[in-house]
Amino acid sequence: MQLRRLVVGAAVMGLAMSAGIAYASIPDSGGTIHGCVKTATATNGTHGIKVIDTATTSTCPTGFNNLNWPSKGQLLYQSNASFTGPYTSGETVGTFNGVPAGLMCLTGTASAFTSTPLETLTLIFTSAAGPSMSFHLFANEANSHKALVEEGTQCATVPAGTYSYRGFGLGDFTTSNADDLGSLSVQVFAD
Repeated sequence: MQLRRLVVGAAVMGLAMSAGIAYASIPDSGGTIHGCVKTATATNGTHGIKVIDTATTSTCPTGFNNLNWPSKGQLLYQSNASFTGPYTSGETVGTFNGVPAGLMCLTGTASAFTSTPLETLTLIFTSAAGPSMSFHLFANEANSHKALVEEGTQCATVPAGTYSYRGFGLGDFTTSNADDLGSLSVQVFAD
């Protein structure tokens, strides 16, 4: 009786371990999820898709084609911060809490003005460890609030943490006040 319990226990343990190994193979060691999509005409606009473990099933069954996709690059975090001026003298404009480690991408909008005509306005939002965002615009008139042009989405690989952004105007002529608006958008992707 005791030997029977030992054999049954070992069998159950073996099944549990093999299930854990099979589960760990999706995605594969390279981060790819392997699947198969049914080649038959779609029914009601849907196709049959099966996820396979290539460690145990190397090919798709008859009537299916390979369909693989990366598991990396998944969106892990997204948040926005909107703010009003002033934000050209080192003011904190947004804090993003609970940011996970990964590829952090930053986009934004901002406006500013200058009291001197024919100047290039430059505004930068920076964080100690995250990507920075720059905005530029040539202002041909004075004392007119202008929407600045974003330099483009900026990305950097970051550790998990809290990221606070501060605004700086370059030169004495880039200014903002309560009539100016801005926003920052953060997305973090698995890398």
